[in-house]
Amino acid sequence: MSTATRISDAVENWFQTSTCQKKYSRDDWTVLSGIVLQYPLRDSENDEFRVLACATGSKCVGRDRSDSDGFVVNDCHAEVLARRSFMRYLYHEAIFWRTVSNGKIASELAKNSIFTPNDTNGKFVLKNQHRLHVYISESPCGQASIYPLKSEIVNKHIANRIHRNGNGKDTEQTSTKLRKTGAKLCKTSVYELDSNAKVPRFRTKSGRSDIPPHRQTLSLSCSDKIAKWMILGIQGTLLTQWFDHVYLSSIVIGQDLSCESQQFQENAIKRSLWEQNLDIMIEPVRCTVVPSVGYRFGAHKRTAGVKIASIAVNWTECEDHWQNALNEMKPLVEKGFLCNIQREEILLAGYGIREGGRYPKTTDVDESRLQRRAIASRLSKASFYAVWQCLMQADKLCSYKDAKKHIWNAKEHFSESQLKYVRIYHSRNGRDLYLEQDSDEL
Repeated sequence: MSTATRISDAVENWFQTSTCQKKYSRDDWTVLSGIVLQYPLRDSENDEFRVLACATGSKCVGRDRSDSDGFVVNDCHAEVLARRSFMRYLYHEAIFWRTVSNGKIASELAKNSIFTPNDTNGKFVLKNQHRLHVYISESPCGQASIYPLKSEIVNKHIANRIHRNGNGKDTEQTSTKLRKTGAKLCKTSVYELDSNAKVPRFRTKSGRSDIPPHRQTLSLSCSDKIAKWMILGIQGTLLTQWFDHVYLSSIVIGQDLSCESQQFQENAIKRSLWEQNLDIMIEPVRCTVVPSVGYRFGAHKRTAGVKIASIAVNWTECEDHWQNALNEMKPLVEKGFLCNIQREEILLAGYGIREGGRYPKTTDVDESRLQRRAIASRLSKASFYAVWQCLMQADKLCSYKDAKKHIWNAKEHFSESQLKYVRIYHSRNGRDLYLEQDSDEL
């Protein structure tokens, strides 16, 4: 069995054995994603594959529902939530190592961690022969989803469009075999770069063309976000206080049976995720499409007659060696963040808040803030920042933007190639990585 198949099987098995799958009917379309650890088994030549974080979801929040305080999860696409669930894993590791360094728990427990201190700078890195992979049941939205469809699929789309128009004519002048995602190119800023540089073209997430501007999303496409992770790591900015940049070793994608060939789908992913960033990347990442025929998650694939699921689910592995450290932190960390049991969290994906909550309608600013805090996800920017402040013993008056900007300005956290990417990022979509409010990059 190939490595890619074992990675996809691990995530599929998690979905089937978790309570998550009971939240979806067979008529629901959603996307599944997970971060998988590959590590060597003791006294064996074989490797083990273990799921550390998983998520489902296929919606994002419009600009009218996003908020500057970070209580709303703006992007509830599965791969983004899986990455944020893994960031939650990293925060628990940071809590654990801080407790070890304070001498409050036995240092012998450190051997159970998948991380070890780096001899050079003291930051934590993955242990030798440990690798991280991501599985996504569909191609990420954006450029990675632009590939040719089979002729019979294209003809069916044309026939459906003619039927909808009701005039017996195809209203478009031309037809194309390319799968159209609806993702919009970001507006390019006035900043210019070296004309010889390979510059990626950023896109926002797809959406219907008839959505009013105030309800359109500001979130970048998943293709662009994953490409950014390839350069800057999946740990986010604030966690670079304790971790070296954490990189994925491979990206495994479920096969789209409507694509003209498996190779075309794989080429689209490679083109969007690493070929355009080859001169910046630390190391090229392996991209693989795995056949999805017979996969149990296939019931939730995008097919005719299914509806987009309104919920998104996230889950983080709970490690035994964390427990004593978490008991030390309970009085300090916000309720619901700590991983003392393996429990899924359900989000209303179109609102970016916990299931059961209601987006506040009050005009009172302070009351609205309290209500939004009460329904905030454990993966929200506000939740992560509260834990970071606790670990850093930072001034509570220090804002998230100030903290992030301070880290970006401290050049020891980033290489020249990474800073080059940041300049490209700003030039191509007019956003500063440490200032953008619509982002869930923390």
